[in-house]
Amino acid sequence: MSKLYKCSFIGMMVLAVAFFLTACSGTRQPSHPKPVKLLLNRPPTRPITSIRVGIFQCDNEVTGQAARNVFMEMLARYGDVKVVQDGEADVVIEGTVTLASVDSSSGNLRGGPSFISGKGQRVAATYVSGVTSLAMRDGGVLTSASWGQSLEKGSTLLPPEAVARNAADRLLGQLAREGLKKR
Repeated sequence: MSKLYKCSFIGMMVLAVAFFLTACSGTRQPSHPKPVKLLLNRPPTRPITSIRVGIFQCDNEVTGQAARNVFMEMLARYGDVKVVQDGEADVVIEGTVTLASVDSSSGNLRGGPSFISGKGQRVAATYVSGVTSLAMRDGGVLTSASWGQSLEKGSTLLPPEAVARNAADRLLGQLAREGLKKR
């Protein structure tokens, strides 16, 4: 009886190896694979016809309004879009302006021409460290973008408008993919 089991076992092993080899030979990849089709569950973009720039929250109201004005100025380049002050619009843009306090004795940062730092003097100032913006459509988030400047030692600090302009460029680039057309 043990011979019968040995033959069965060897026969089963041969069949298993043959089955494995035939299964593997059918799954070989062709030398030139077909391109992969990406299926996105995303509806087609509809054009943006009107934008309302809302509040840019900031501890300093003047700085928040300056960032908002930069976004409005940048949107003026888009001739097909109506920028509205109040009321309904296709897209609403809102944001946050983050401030950072910088001390010349702790950071020794280089600034613009208005930055004065002499030996023995200590200058403290508040700078915009970043602007985050959010574009919403139909109650949902369409896209967002942010930009922040480096506040490390030796960095040149940018004025609030320059930081807001960089953040607006990023957001408008995202909105261009969503249907915003430049003149």
